[in-house]
Amino acid sequence: MNLVSCSLQLEHFSDSYRPGDVIKGFAVFNVNGSSPILIKALSIQFSGYASCKWEKEQPKKKKAKPKPKEYYVNREDYIFTKNYLFGSEDANPKAITPGIYNYNFMVQIPQNAPSTFNGAWGSIAYELQVHADYISNVDCLCTSVITVEQLKDLRRWAPNMESPIESTNRETKPCLKFWRPPLQVYANVPQSGYVPGECISVHVKVDNHGHVKLKDITTKLNRIVTYKGSWKEKKPQETREVTAIACNVYSCFGQSFTDIQHIQQLVVPQTVPTFEFSECKCISVTYEVEVSVCIQRKLRLLTTVIPIVVGSISLRSDVKVVEEAPSSSHVSAITVARSMDELNLPSSWEMREQQQQQLHPNIQAMDQMSVSMTSLASSFREADYMAAVKINKKSKHNITGDVSEFKPKYLYFDLPQELQPHLEEDTPSTSHSQARPTIIAKSTDAKC
Repeated sequence: MNLVSCSLQLEHFSDSYRPGDVIKGFAVFNVNGSSPILIKALSIQFSGYASCKWEKEQPKKKKAKPKPKEYYVNREDYIFTKNYLFGSEDANPKAITPGIYNYNFMVQIPQNAPSTFNGAWGSIAYELQVHADYISNVDCLCTSVITVEQLKDLRRWAPNMESPIESTNRETKPCLKFWRPPLQVYANVPQSGYVPGECISVHVKVDNHGHVKLKDITTKLNRIVTYKGSWKEKKPQETREVTAIACNVYSCFGQSFTDIQHIQQLVVPQTVPTFEFSECKCISVTYEVEVSVCIQRKLRLLTTVIPIVVGSISLRSDVKVVEEAPSSSHVSAITVARSMDELNLPSSWEMREQQQQQLHPNIQAMDQMSVSMTSLASSFREADYMAAVKINKKSKHNITGDVSEFKPKYLYFDLPQELQPHLEEDTPSTSHSQARPTIIAKSTDAKC
């Protein structure tokens, strides 16, 4: 029985995360047995990286000694963080009594993180690991694999993504019977962008003017993974891995008609979106539709391919298009957007004017005269109807003492004669009416 054990509990209801998401959870640290254990620190490590490795082909020579295997390798790290749940690398050992301890943690996935991927010669992986630092060694208590899915909106990919795309191929020279007209195959798909779950409708047309007997027409959806690596710091080399993730076969039963047309359906399975070497230096993933026409004789095979793009948001999706911001200015873009929204909101002075317009219809009549307040003569004057305020210059936060006094200044506008009757009708009949200013437009803070 192990003296210690640990498990990770994530606060996420989905099976995958998006780039930029925050992973929250807590680590359950269990000390078994009946006696305390000495431990320096307990840390959680989050790593995300892409790596590839494949064997270099050796030249075949007769009666030669086998050489040691050589490999092309490459690696790219996206994130590596290490946070201590308690203790530190230089801390003194601490006695932990038996029991169960919970420690909260929070890490963020980088904005440029590609989707999780596993291939024959490479992978893109994200892992959470909990390490216990003892006096003499460091032990990995548990590992949790994080699945990241990149958000690829096909509506933002290219302007012609909804246009049909086609491909044609023709035999250069028929085998054996070169006097017969060559075969020609034509393939067409209605659009070039799809998401997992959608159906690709492939229209295939074969021109068989030589009346050769056809065996079958095979349509495949191929995933092409390209790995890039180097050996002994030399020029990087590439290798490809082609996998048919969907396939449909139409048997021709030896037909020899002049024209053969057929429509085949391919359903896109759950797979990673398309990404290039600009997003990952080690691995790129692309997709293509391959149409092959097989003749009864095995030596004759005619193939044509159509490149397509696989994303995560469909071209016909009703989800609002979200503008993507660069990762370096992501936070600042959000801050600016919020500040602009606040500037567009009505100010407290404008709200007071709206209330006054509802209470005093005469002010609305003034607005109808199309008089711009900015074109009127204005000046700053002290408010005669307000009492002076005494403040202490040494401590401006305390309105105490008898050091100085001031009156706030307001901006006064001189109204033209045609607006004076409206003002007189709106002026209340009180004993202090002569001390009321003409119109108070806005106030400014007086500085001490």
